[in-house]
Amino acid sequence: MLHVEQIKRALGISGIAVEYYAWRSKKTVPKAQIDLILDRVDRILNICEIKYAREPYTISAEEENRLMIRQQNFRMETETRQEIQLSFITPYGVNNNSHKANVVSEVT
Repeated sequence: MLHVEQIKRALGISGIAVEYYAWRSKKTVPKAQIDLILDRVDRILNICEIKYAREPYTISAEEENRLMIRQQNFRMETETRQEIQLSFITPYGVNNNSHKANVVSEVT
């Protein structure tokens, strides 16, 4: 949360006003959490997954499935109609594999 301005700059959205917050599910089982959401005035939500790794982060098939379910749960619980974009924040980026297909942007 302390680095939202730097994250916005890295995403190329520094000129767009955003509200930012974390989210935790209240209805779905198992419970889910989203590390950071950038709720933009242009009606796009950047759902930011923040991971620490000592090398490029690898998304597994299992994790890709969890990310998609988490987005669906978020959409259902909040009843948002905004476009959702998945962003990863990690020191060395995300490995380019078949499970990275839904990642729209990265911040290193």
